Amino acid sequence: MGIEEKVLLEVIDVKKYFPVQKGTFGKVETYVRAVDGVSFKIKEGETFGLVGESGCGKTTLGRVILNLTPPTSGKIIFNGIDLSKVGKKEMWKLRKEMQIIFQDPYSSLNPRIPIGNAIAEGMKIHKMYNRKERKKRLLELIKEVGLEEDQLNRYPHEFSGGQRQRIGIARALALNPKFIVADEPVASLDVSIQAQIINLLKDLQAKYNLSYLFISHDLNVIENICNRIAVMYLGKIVEMGKKEDIYSKPLHPYTRFLLLATPTIDVDTKKEKVILGGDVPSPLNPPSGCRFHPRCPYCQEKCKKEEPKLIDFGNERFVACHYPLK
Repeated sequence: MGIEEKVLLEVIDVKKYFPVQKGTFGKVETYVRAVDGVSFKIKEGETFGLVGESGCGKTTLGRVILNLTPPTSGKIIFNGIDLSKVGKKEMWKLRKEMQIIFQDPYSSLNPRIPIGNAIAEGMKIHKMYNRKERKKRLLELIKEVGLEEDQLNRYPHEFSGGQRQRIGIARALALNPKFIVADEPVASLDVSIQAQIINLLKDLQAKYNLSYLFISHDLNVIENICNRIAVMYLGKIVEMGKKEDIYSKPLHPYTRFLLLATPTIDVDTKKEKVILGGDVPSPLNPPSGCRFHPRCPYCQEKCKKEEPKLIDFGNERFVACHYPLK
C-alpha cells in the first residue's frame, strides 16, 4: 500500500446565496444561488482544477474558500481547522497560509505604489522579518518570478500583462503560503505568455510544495497544469475526477460538450462538431431536477423532475447524472 496523501483543504456542502432586495424597505424577495452545495478535497502539493462556463460560480467559490466572503452554509476545513469556527485573530494568522492570484493583475495592484512595496506589503502587515530580511526576501521573490532587481521601484503601468501577473505571483508567495487560489490567472494573457506563467506556477509548486485551486474556463490550460478536475455548472459540481479520466472518457454530457467545444491546433485530431444550444439558466431561478436538462440532448423525464446526486464511481471519479455516458 502506498502512503496516503494528506488532505490540505476540504469543502463540505458549501452554499453561497446572495439576497436580492426589492421595494422601498429592501425586502429580500429571492436569492442568487451562486454556489449550491459543493464538496471536494484538495491534497497537499496538488493542483485541483475548477472549470465551467462564465457565471457558474467558480470565482465566488474561490472567494468563499478563502473566507473573503462567508458561506451561507457548509464547512471549509483548512489543514484540520474549521474556518467557520475560528475568530478574527486566528483567521488573521491563517491569511498567511491562504493566498490568491487574481485574473486581472493590473486592477489588483495599486497604481500609486511601486511594485517592490506592493510585494513587501503583506510581510510588513504580518510583521514578518526585519527590514534587512524583508529586503533579502523581496530580492529572492523578484528573481524567482523572472523579474529584475532594478524593476522594484517601477509602477504597475510600466509593465506588460505577463510581467504584472508575475508581480501578483510574487506578492502571493511573499507570505510563504501553503495554498493558493489561482483565479483565471492566464485568461487575459497571450498564448505564449500563458505557457510561461503556467510553467512558472509548476516550478514554484515543486519548490515550495504548494497546493493550488486553479480556476479557469479554458480546458486546454486546465489539462496542462491540473491533477484532478471538477466541472461546475450553475453552482453545482456535475463531474469530478483525475485529469486523464475526465479527458479520455467524460461521463457527464456537459463535460463532453465542453471538451468537444475546446479548440485544438492539432490538425490530425478530428472532433465531432457540436454546438451546445441555449444559455446557462439564471441562478435566481434554476431549473427543477437536473440543472443541465434544458440544454441536454439526452434528457429524459426523470431528469426534469429529480435532481441527480454526485455518485462515487470509484477511483476518485464522481458524476451527477441519472444517465451517465458510456
